[in-house]
Amino acid sequence: MMRSKSNHTSTTNLMGNNRYSVVNSDLNQLIKESTVNRSSVKELTKLTLKQDIKQSMDEMPQVRTSKNKPPLMPLRKSLKLVAVAGGSNQKSSTNDNDRRISPIVNKNYKKDMVTFESSPYYVQKKFDSNIAFDEDDQLMINTIHCRGDYSLIKEVIRKNEWFECKQPGKGHIMWYGNRLSDTDKALVRNRNVWYNRYVGGSFLSYKRTFSQLLDLARRLFPKDYSDFIPKTFYFPEDMNKFKEVMAQNDKDDEQITYIVKPSKGFGGYGIFFIQDEMDIPSENIKDMVCQHKKFDMRLYVLLKGIQGDIQLYLCDEGMARFCTEDYEMPETGKIDKLFGHLTNFTLNKDSDKYINKDDFIDDDSGTKRLLSNVLKIMEKKPIRCDVEELMTKIEDVIVKSFVVIMPHLKNQFQIEFNCNLSQANTNCFQLYGIDILIDDDLNPWVLEINSNPSFNINIQKFIKEETANNESKYSLKNEISSIDKYIKSMVISDAFQIVTSQKSNLKQLGSFTKLYPMRKYAKYGVLDEIREVFEQLAGSRDFSGISCSQFMKMIQSSAEIFIIKDQLQKYDYELIFQQIICDNSIAHGGNKNPVKTINLQKFHMLLYLIMDKLQALKDLDQGSKKVNKWGLKEFKEFLKTIKENLS
Repeated sequence: MMRSKSNHTSTTNLMGNNRYSVVNSDLNQLIKESTVNRSSVKELTKLTLKQDIKQSMDEMPQVRTSKNKPPLMPLRKSLKLVAVAGGSNQKSSTNDNDRRISPIVNKNYKKDMVTFESSPYYVQKKFDSNIAFDEDDQLMINTIHCRGDYSLIKEVIRKNEWFECKQPGKGHIMWYGNRLSDTDKALVRNRNVWYNRYVGGSFLSYKRTFSQLLDLARRLFPKDYSDFIPKTFYFPEDMNKFKEVMAQNDKDDEQITYIVKPSKGFGGYGIFFIQDEMDIPSENIKDMVCQHKKFDMRLYVLLKGIQGDIQLYLCDEGMARFCTEDYEMPETGKIDKLFGHLTNFTLNKDSDKYINKDDFIDDDSGTKRLLSNVLKIMEKKPIRCDVEELMTKIEDVIVKSFVVIMPHLKNQFQIEFNCNLSQANTNCFQLYGIDILIDDDLNPWVLEINSNPSFNINIQKFIKEETANNESKYSLKNEISSIDKYIKSMVISDAFQIVTSQKSNLKQLGSFTKLYPMRKYAKYGVLDEIREVFEQLAGSRDFSGISCSQFMKMIQSSAEIFIIKDQLQKYDYELIFQQIICDNSIAHGGNKNPVKTINLQKFHMLLYLIMDKLQALKDLDQGSKKVNKWGLKEFKEFLKTIKENLS
């Protein structure tokens, strides 16, 4: 591609000649002689330019193809065609800001394979949840979007004798090492492939958002959500509450250590301990110690599907991650010894005491160990743990942790694809890492959910070396973690087989056990009913939020419940709505207009506020001095009435 050097040129010159400048020069002469008017000049210019563009495009080099590689399409700069009857002072209007890249479409592929959603080839169609896949066939895994996990995925493919593919959109499973870009969303939306991401749902695993969702569930299920989440304070909103707690601790002469974590932190970065008023704390737990060291459990959870009930599977084998130094009770002056309190691999790998064992099957001394081996140790003295009972508790808290996220995953899916669930490819799945800590009473506590757990199998450490000149030199040492390779290969291999299986009633496959849906967890379906009401109010144009006018439709449709003469009127509900909008402690979560609308999480809070007001008025009418609390039964009746009136 070349640009004309003439000052008269007003567009990109594909052919390297001065045709456009000649046209403009001739037109200027015609205008000077007054033989044509300006409208005629414009029409003549348009016609001439169209002919030139057509000829230029015909002369462009043909697309080169090969049998093994997709065609290479030339990147064309869009032509900003400006027909100006100017003189020699006219400057070129083609600049870097005016360039555009046309959609790259491989015509040998199907028309639903596009790289840009704005392409004219972009189509919408309904999808069958069962991909046409014969189980006797070999799986084809697309690895073009892998990141640091590529070596592991490649090893999984090799071991299972599957096929690797690197052509865009090809294969049975598309593996993404990170969240999907807009281009990726356009690609997977219109292809019957499985892909390993719930679009738009990564923010749900942020420590702050996850804790807030658990707090909302605790209002409906106080007994179920009160004994596996550490007491957490959010700053700056909970500053006064935290000061009151600290003052009470001083009064009771009780020193409690708090762990400070950044909401979006990872790998142990930014974590420290405090024993006074500062930062963003969560209460420390009395940890169980095994062989004088603190440890936690990294378990792997598979979520499959988005329509109906999302299926949840738990891998039976996990990883126990130990601190590299012996545990000591946090006391003043000792709370900065992170190697004895934090189990994060990213932190502990830099310790001189980190132990990487190649022979890990029966190992009980490595920094990372098989969970099954640690459970065997816990069965013996001095711990004497009932492992079966412990694992039942762990499975229970895992399901409770994920059911609060599932409605928001469905909502985010519709926000990102801007359509109903039936109008896009719902063949999605995702592997999550969930970190569990066991206290000295053998109760499990959920530390966090990781939506992007590391599937890297390498250990990279900086090694300090002394040179001949007594100078310090650092070199990067890279070694394979055999236990990571073993566990993570098993997790991914079995996950691929589950998601591609056409058997919908699988209870067990390989190392995974199905935990949800199950009848005993049916009561948590009320959380998804809240989403249904929200999306019914939002309509099909925008699933990200509802405005005050949309919210008032709910009030007006059930006026017999909400409008109470001389006590609650329409403007009272408008004030409640504005109060929720101004709450900046809640993440926007894909909300396209957070200034005027509220997302699903805020709508959840809004319903609770309304229930509180209605209950307070009910107590006042009955002359009750005691403040009564509404429960799950009252809320379900309240929600049922709203749904009936809206429909």
